[in-house]
Amino acid sequence: METKYTLAGVVALVAIAAIVLLVISQSGMFVLGTEKQEIVRIGNLPTTHGLPLYIALDNNYFEEAGIKVELTRFEAPNQLVDAILQDKIDFSATGPAGIVAVASYRSPGKIKFFSLAGSTAENPRNSFLLVPNNSTINSIPDLNGKKLGIWGGSIQWRTIAIEILAQNGLIANKDVVLVELAPATQVPAFAAGQLDALLALEPIATTITQKKLGKIIESAPAEKYVADPFYPGIGVVNMSFAEKNPELAKKVIKVIERAIKDIQNNEDAQRIHLKGYTPFDGNVLEGVTLQTFVTCKQITAKDLNGLQKFFDIFTKNKVIDGRVDVYSLNYCS
Repeated sequence: METKYTLAGVVALVAIAAIVLLVISQSGMFVLGTEKQEIVRIGNLPTTHGLPLYIALDNNYFEEAGIKVELTRFEAPNQLVDAILQDKIDFSATGPAGIVAVASYRSPGKIKFFSLAGSTAENPRNSFLLVPNNSTINSIPDLNGKKLGIWGGSIQWRTIAIEILAQNGLIANKDVVLVELAPATQVPAFAAGQLDALLALEPIATTITQKKLGKIIESAPAEKYVADPFYPGIGVVNMSFAEKNPELAKKVIKVIERAIKDIQNNEDAQRIHLKGYTPFDGNVLEGVTLQTFVTCKQITAKDLNGLQKFFDIFTKNKVIDGRVDVYSLNYCS
């Protein structure tokens, strides 16, 4: 009888323990033998600027840090920044620097950046001007009277195009018609002859040249006429989120920095991670030019000066009526 009583007691204790674990698990305090993951909402644009994010996702870097990512894809840069302003996302590894600057001017303290993506005029990796193979356009001044395709729905690339044209004596939408197109429609529009030229990012430029649809007549026009170094892509954090979750924000940034270091150590091995996140794969990804990525700790005074010069074109072209101070947007400081 004593043995039966003892066994019954053990069974009862086990049952009670199971119930307690179930209740605690359902409350979110404990997950059967695993650490509870913290949720972070991250926005993404389908461009090569997001490569650090794609690497981190594919390699489970976030999971290793105890972070669960809710990923939202946007087709237009303006939509992504609006989502941050409306507290719909907490981070983006592909933030459009110019739009972030404009948004920050209008809503001070809402967004800051923690990483950079771009290139220099000496080592062009970002912007390219392409024309059809049989085109007589050989330089930017030759665009007079022509149609120039740019990334649609983006005050950033509209202003960049306006500045590049102005530096070459042309007035946008007077001398040159700007045709705004989503990235996924740029190659078909170019191939169909709807454009005389295209101001393209990667991997669109590589797609066009590999398919022999056109040729590059100007490498790094933004780097030459806007800012050098030129950083149109930045990693950004929603400051409302960061102020409420400072340690979690640091974790996310460390994960992105880990992925950036992977690129810096061997960028050729990282191109494969663009597949599935951008509309291009196969031979295009093998030949695509990758931006230079800079982590928070690697940002220099030269980088910040280049970014400031870029921000200043939005004041110059009256997108905003004041000046954005790049140092005030630097989360690293």
